[in-house]
Amino acid sequence: MNNLVTYQLMKPGRALMAPIGLYDYVFAANGTFIHAKNEIFEVTAPLSIIREKERMVRGLRSIQPSIKLPKRVPAIELQRMVDMSRLSFPNEILFYLKWINGQWELDVPPQKAWQVMVKPLEDSQYIPIEVHSHNSMPAIFSSTDNRDENGLRIYGVLGRVDRRVVDFRLRVSIYGHYSVLPYELVFEPIAEVKNG
Repeated sequence: MNNLVTYQLMKPGRALMAPIGLYDYVFAANGTFIHAKNEIFEVTAPLSIIREKERMVRGLRSIQPSIKLPKRVPAIELQRMVDMSRLSFPNEILFYLKWINGQWELDVPPQKAWQVMVKPLEDSQYIPIEVHSHNSMPAIFSSTDNRDENGLRIYGVLGRVDRRVVDFRLRVSIYGHYSVLPYELVFEPIAEVKNG
Protein backbone atom coordinates (compact mmCIF):
# COMPACT_ATOMS: atom_id res chain seq x y z
CA MET A 1 0.00 0.00 0.00
CA ASN A 2 1.35 3.45 -0.91
CA ASN A 3 1.80 5.87 1.96
CA LEU A 4 0.59 9.42 1.41
CA VAL A 5 3.35 10.74 3.67
CA THR A 6 6.85 9.28 3.94
CA TYR A 7 9.99 10.20 5.84
CA GLN A 8 13.61 10.77 4.87
CA LEU A 9 16.63 10.84 7.15
CA MET A 10 19.46 12.91 5.62
CA LYS A 11 22.45 10.72 6.43
CA PRO A 12 25.87 11.87 5.16
CA GLY A 13 26.30 11.14 1.46
CA ARG A 14 22.58 10.65 0.89
CA ALA A 15 20.84 12.76 -1.75
CA LEU A 16 17.33 14.10 -1.25
CA MET A 17 15.04 11.55 -2.92
CA ALA A 18 11.82 12.31 -4.78
CA PRO A 19 8.79 11.83 -2.52
CA ILE A 20 7.08 8.47 -2.84
CA GLY A 21 3.68 9.75 -1.68
CA LEU A 22 2.22 13.26 -1.66
CA TYR A 23 5.12 14.63 0.37
CA ASP A 24 7.99 13.68 2.68
CA TYR A 25 9.06 14.95 6.04
CA VAL A 26 12.83 15.31 5.87
CA PHE A 27 14.95 15.19 9.02
CA ALA A 28 18.28 16.97 8.53
CA ALA A 29 21.07 18.26 10.76
CA ASN A 30 19.65 21.79 10.56
CA GLY A 31 15.97 21.03 11.14
CA THR A 32 12.82 19.41 9.82
CA PHE A 33 11.64 20.10 6.28
CA ILE A 34 8.72 19.15 4.07
CA HIS A 35 9.45 18.09 0.49
CA ALA A 36 7.00 17.66 -2.41
CA LYS A 37 7.14 17.38 -6.17
CA ASN A 38 4.65 17.34 -9.01
CA GLU A 39 4.91 17.58 -12.80
CA ILE A 40 5.57 21.34 -12.67
CA PHE A 41 7.61 22.18 -9.58
CA GLU A 42 9.54 20.77 -6.64
CA VAL A 43 9.78 22.42 -3.22
CA THR A 44 11.66 21.84 0.03
CA ALA A 45 10.37 24.11 2.79
CA PRO A 46 11.44 24.43 6.42
CA LEU A 47 9.11 23.40 9.21
CA SER A 48 11.72 24.14 11.86
CA ILE A 49 15.23 25.47 11.31
CA ILE A 50 18.18 25.07 13.66
CA ARG A 51 20.51 28.01 13.14
CA GLU A 52 23.00 27.47 15.98
CA LYS A 53 25.68 25.02 14.90
CA GLU A 54 26.02 23.54 18.41
CA ARG A 55 22.30 22.57 18.39
CA MET A 56 22.37 20.80 15.02
CA VAL A 57 21.65 17.07 14.94
CA ARG A 58 24.91 15.17 14.78
CA GLY A 59 25.28 12.43 12.21
CA LEU A 60 22.95 14.04 9.65
CA ARG A 61 23.71 16.45 6.84
CA SER A 62 22.16 19.88 6.42
CA ILE A 63 19.82 20.79 3.56
CA GLN A 64 18.52 24.15 2.34
CA PRO A 65 15.02 25.32 1.44
CA SER A 66 14.51 25.38 -2.32
CA ILE A 67 11.96 25.66 -5.07
CA LYS A 68 12.57 24.40 -8.60
CA LEU A 69 10.40 25.73 -11.39
CA PRO A 70 10.78 25.19 -15.14
CA LYS A 71 11.36 28.98 -15.33
CA ARG A 72 10.15 32.13 -13.60
CA VAL A 73 6.91 33.79 -14.61
CA PRO A 74 7.81 36.57 -17.10
CA ALA A 75 7.70 40.19 -15.89
CA ILE A 76 5.12 41.04 -18.54
CA GLU A 77 2.61 38.67 -16.89
CA LEU A 78 3.21 40.23 -13.48
CA GLN A 79 2.71 43.69 -15.00
CA ARG A 80 -0.57 42.52 -16.55
CA MET A 81 -1.73 41.28 -13.15
CA VAL A 82 -0.90 44.61 -11.52
CA ASP A 83 -2.65 46.54 -14.31
CA MET A 84 -5.80 44.37 -14.14
CA SER A 85 -5.84 44.61 -10.33
CA ARG A 86 -5.87 48.39 -10.61
CA LEU A 87 -8.66 48.28 -13.19
CA SER A 88 -10.72 46.03 -10.88
CA PHE A 89 -10.22 48.34 -7.89
CA PRO A 90 -11.96 48.52 -5.44
CA ASN A 91 -12.93 44.88 -6.09
CA GLU A 92 -10.52 41.98 -5.87
CA ILE A 93 -9.55 39.87 -8.88
CA LEU A 94 -8.34 36.27 -9.18
CA PHE A 95 -5.54 35.10 -11.50
CA TYR A 96 -4.39 31.63 -12.47
CA LEU A 97 -0.97 30.94 -13.94
CA LYS A 98 -0.85 27.71 -15.90
CA TRP A 99 2.19 25.92 -17.34
CA ILE A 100 1.24 25.16 -20.96
CA ASN A 101 3.56 24.09 -23.77
CA GLY A 102 6.71 25.18 -21.96
CA GLN A 103 5.52 28.64 -20.86
CA TRP A 104 3.46 30.38 -18.21
CA GLU A 105 0.01 31.53 -19.33
CA LEU A 106 -2.05 34.04 -17.37
CA ASP A 107 -5.75 33.26 -17.05
CA VAL A 108 -8.52 35.24 -15.38
CA PRO A 109 -11.16 32.61 -14.61
CA PRO A 110 -14.89 33.41 -14.49
CA GLN A 111 -15.40 34.84 -11.01
CA LYS A 112 -17.58 36.79 -8.64
CA ALA A 113 -15.65 39.65 -7.04
CA TRP A 114 -16.30 41.96 -4.13
CA GLN A 115 -14.16 44.47 -2.24
CA VAL A 116 -12.98 41.89 0.29
CA MET A 117 -13.40 38.57 -1.51
CA VAL A 118 -13.22 36.85 -4.87
CA LYS A 119 -14.52 33.40 -5.79
CA PRO A 120 -14.11 31.38 -8.99
CA LEU A 121 -17.45 30.40 -10.54
CA GLU A 122 -16.28 26.95 -11.61
CA ASP A 123 -13.81 24.31 -10.55
CA SER A 124 -10.72 24.09 -12.66
CA GLN A 125 -8.02 21.56 -13.31
CA TYR A 126 -4.75 21.77 -11.37
CA ILE A 127 -3.43 25.34 -11.21
CA PRO A 128 0.22 25.63 -10.08
CA ILE A 129 0.08 29.36 -9.22
CA GLU A 130 -2.95 31.28 -7.95
CA VAL A 131 -2.87 35.00 -7.12
CA HIS A 132 -5.60 37.36 -5.97
CA SER A 133 -5.56 41.08 -5.36
CA HIS A 134 -6.55 43.14 -2.37
CA ASN A 135 -7.73 46.68 -2.90
CA SER A 136 -6.05 49.16 -0.54
CA MET A 137 -5.38 46.46 2.06
CA PRO A 138 -1.88 45.03 2.58
CA ALA A 139 -0.79 41.78 0.98
CA ILE A 140 -1.66 39.34 3.76
CA PHE A 141 -3.16 35.88 3.80
CA SER A 142 -6.49 35.78 5.61
CA SER A 143 -7.92 32.97 7.73
CA THR A 144 -10.14 32.17 4.72
CA ASP A 145 -7.01 31.87 2.57
CA ASN A 146 -5.47 29.56 5.19
CA ARG A 147 -8.57 27.37 5.14
CA ASP A 148 -8.81 27.21 1.33
CA GLU A 149 -5.16 27.07 0.27
CA ASN A 150 -4.15 23.56 1.20
CA GLY A 151 -2.99 21.82 -1.96
CA LEU A 152 0.46 21.72 -3.54
CA ARG A 153 0.41 25.17 -5.09
CA ILE A 154 2.02 28.60 -5.01
CA TYR A 155 -0.35 31.30 -3.76
CA GLY A 156 0.03 35.07 -3.90
CA VAL A 157 -1.66 38.27 -2.81
CA LEU A 158 -1.17 41.63 -4.53
CA GLY A 159 -1.92 44.28 -1.91
CA ARG A 160 -2.29 48.05 -1.89
CA VAL A 161 -2.97 48.12 -5.62
CA ASP A 162 -4.06 51.76 -5.29
CA ARG A 163 -0.43 52.80 -4.67
CA ARG A 164 2.43 53.42 -7.07
CA VAL A 165 4.34 50.39 -5.72
CA VAL A 166 2.22 47.30 -5.01
CA ASP A 167 2.91 44.81 -2.20
CA PHE A 168 3.24 41.17 -3.27
CA ARG A 169 3.28 38.33 -0.77
CA LEU A 170 3.91 34.84 -2.06
CA ARG A 171 3.88 31.48 -0.32
CA VAL A 172 3.98 27.85 -1.25
CA SER A 173 1.47 25.48 0.29
CA ILE A 174 2.55 21.89 0.67
CA TYR A 175 -0.80 20.41 1.61
CA GLY A 176 -1.43 23.04 4.28
CA HIS A 177 2.17 23.57 5.38
CA TYR A 178 3.06 27.13 4.30
CA SER A 179 6.39 28.72 3.52
CA VAL A 180 6.72 32.38 2.50
CA LEU A 181 8.78 33.02 -0.63
CA PRO A 182 10.41 36.18 -1.97
CA TYR A 183 8.34 36.83 -5.07
CA GLU A 184 11.52 37.11 -7.19
CA LEU A 185 12.04 33.33 -6.83
CA VAL A 186 8.89 32.71 -8.87
CA PHE A 187 8.35 35.92 -10.90
CA GLU A 188 10.74 38.12 -12.84
CA PRO A 189 10.73 41.36 -10.80
CA ILE A 190 9.27 44.69 -11.90
CA ALA A 191 9.75 48.18 -10.43
CA GLU A 192 6.05 48.55 -9.47
CA VAL A 193 6.13 45.54 -7.11
CA LYS A 194 7.88 44.91 -3.78
CA ASN A 195 7.75 42.02 -1.33
CA GLY A 196 4.80 42.52 1.01
